[in-house]
Amino acid sequence: MPCTRGAQELHVEVKGTTGAATSVELTINEVLHARDKDNTVDLYVVSDIKVDTRTAPYTPSEGTVSHYTDWEPAEEDLRPRKYEYRLPDTAA
Repeated sequence: MPCTRGAQELHVEVKGTTGAATSVELTINEVLHARDKDNTVDLYVVSDIKVDTRTAPYTPSEGTVSHYTDWEPAEEDLRPRKYEYRLPDTAA
């Protein structure tokens, strides 16, 4: 998500979790966008979010914000979590 102030543009990725800030899930597009040298990306992670499930819709509160400036995910910090398998074409 780009944020602007005057002519300055900053791209921001925000992730949230009810657990500890030990890891977040990223899409391939989020990784590629952050690695693009034409972009400056900051990562914000809100962790330890409390959720009141007695309300409809659920109500989040609290949380701890971690801010990573000029974020560019390094290869050694990424782990594949799932793969897309393209099925062979059997229509012959």
